[in-house]
Amino acid sequence: MNGEKNRLDRILNPDTHRVVIVAIDHGMMMGGLPGIRDIKETIKVIVKEEPEGVLMGYGIAKKFHTLFSEKRSPSIILRADYITSMIPIKPPEVERYGLVANVQEALRLGADAIMLFLVLGLKNSEALMRNIEAIASTSEECEKSGLPLYVEPTLWGENIPKEKKNKIEFIRDACRIAVELGADIIKAPYTGNSKTFAEVIKSCPVPVTIWGGPKMKTSRDVLETGKEAIAAGAIGVVFGRNIWQHPKPTNMIRAIKKIVHEDVGVDEALKEIE
Repeated sequence: MNGEKNRLDRILNPDTHRVVIVAIDHGMMMGGLPGIRDIKETIKVIVKEEPEGVLMGYGIAKKFHTLFSEKRSPSIILRADYITSMIPIKPPEVERYGLVANVQEALRLGADAIMLFLVLGLKNSEALMRNIEAIASTSEECEKSGLPLYVEPTLWGENIPKEKKNKIEFIRDACRIAVELGADIIKAPYTGNSKTFAEVIKSCPVPVTIWGGPKMKTSRDVLETGKEAIAAGAIGVVFGRNIWQHPKPTNMIRAIKKIVHEDVGVDEALKEIE
């Protein structure tokens, strides 16, 4: 347990105990999206701005882990699983789940955490059970190896209609289930406002961060989302497309860091961008 805590402490900002993580694992399931087509250049831009962590897949981590060798470099958080319902060229049986990396591979790459999905809403009970078993077994391996398990509960799947994917009770329960299965830290969908997200935090006895989802309409939307989540009790954000698809990604990282670590208002943070 001390090893897990030590590595989790390495991810968190030592002064604020909060975190800004940039997610670049999208290529695993969506391919070369705008903003991460030249992935080496994207990583260089991100690392220079010193967020606390970068979430990426095994292949990218293996190829570019040397870019994280400086003392102030972000932590590597390794995406270690795969869900076929997200890929653009879908197989006949869409809902399939499996591991694509393991704890020992994460440690060899110098990762400070490993991340798995918890995909609630799947109609395929076999895929859902495989997902649950993967979290439970990885949690055991993480405990043995001193590596934090970061779980991303999602409401993907045909069992949850699109209009219900932000329902507080679904998000709250998904996060709690992830903790019960062994998560040390959560990457949660945002409920849409600070009051309801505080209910998620209250029922979740481990640190919670939010993910940004698809690119939002404006920079203000991104920063307000982060501000509201922090006000509700989140310890930080895991944003991807809202950073590297922004016209000024370096400025956006700086603005988000001000929101998360300096508790500035949104108007003040926007000065980093405008």
